[in-house]
Amino acid sequence: MTSIAYFNAGSSVYDYFFLSKFHQKFNVFLLTFSPRPKYLPNGIRSITIPEPIGQFPVHDAPRAYPMMPFKVMMSKKFLKNIKPDVLIGCGLDYGFLSARSGYRPFVLFIWGSEVLLWPKFLPFGAMMKFALKKADLVVLDSNIQLKSCVKLGCNKKKIIRLPWIDSEEVEKLARGARVERDEFRKKLGWNEEDPIITCTRSHKKTYDIETIVQAIPIILREMPNVRFLFIGKGSLTEKLRQMTERLNIEENVRFAGLVPHHRIFYYLKNSDIYASSSLSDGTSASLLEAMTCKLPCIVSDIPGNKEWIKNMENGLVFPTKDSRALAKKIITLIKNEDLSTRLAENAFKTVRERANWRENSKVLNNLIERLAEKKVTR
Repeated sequence: MTSIAYFNAGSSVYDYFFLSKFHQKFNVFLLTFSPRPKYLPNGIRSITIPEPIGQFPVHDAPRAYPMMPFKVMMSKKFLKNIKPDVLIGCGLDYGFLSARSGYRPFVLFIWGSEVLLWPKFLPFGAMMKFALKKADLVVLDSNIQLKSCVKLGCNKKKIIRLPWIDSEEVEKLARGARVERDEFRKKLGWNEEDPIITCTRSHKKTYDIETIVQAIPIILREMPNVRFLFIGKGSLTEKLRQMTERLNIEENVRFAGLVPHHRIFYYLKNSDIYASSSLSDGTSASLLEAMTCKLPCIVSDIPGNKEWIKNMENGLVFPTKDSRALAKKIITLIKNEDLSTRLAENAFKTVRERANWRENSKVLNNLIERLAEKKVTR
């Protein structure tokens, strides 16, 4: 059986997703510098590379860079001892370490905006260019990421694009998460007739949750019973809470914090509208999850979103950072039930057709097997 070293922190739901899926076909294990991976599926072995000083992500440049030569040396040492058939390096930091290790074959997984935003800053751009150059295969999830990789010098022929979601699995979880409308709202302290708009994006600058919060008072002037539910947290959570107090809208807002990934579908399936105001993104798994839950989606006008949402066809699109436009779109959907239902049904059809993991995984697994075979014949 082909062995895969999956090299990453184990701190993302994407890690859980890929480790779980690869485990069905390969002998996969997590290789990491993290002593306590957060997302480690049952049955997956984890190998931790020791560090002399704490955990610093590469974006924490002043502390991370002095450690990079040591990390490269230790990565080489462990890979030489383990000898996986294929090395999968994820994101900017683990992708760069994989490239510097010189281990082949090497598959690079691109997360979110790591080829959209970070390459604008030195030395992140140089690190990503190096990783893209050394990779035998580059896996990403959107056209905008593909174009950015090509601009950074990556050979287009070694790039594969596929969405990172199993729509059938999400659909199953969503069906089991549905409860009575009044029951869900009662637990939040709201009324049965109150429309709920949900956002499941992290509270970081890139996701611009502030625009959604700024739209709330505009909506409440016309529809005072609309409620907003924010799932997740981040560096801006406290700032967002303070905004709701300053705008005197805290009664209409709930911050649910971080919840287990499977629990997200409980909130999505029992809400009325999904909203995302992201400033940069590839294919948003959060958006695809909302579409699979048959929620009408309102998203910001960025390339990653528009690869999935066509305005007035399967969702609504508003200009980035335009809280008034967002408020208008939300009011339109709440007032027009027929439009809301049509957009939700079309969104569901879109994600079922294009996010078919059963077919997408065959392509990815076959490419990994071919790389493993090449290693044997070298």
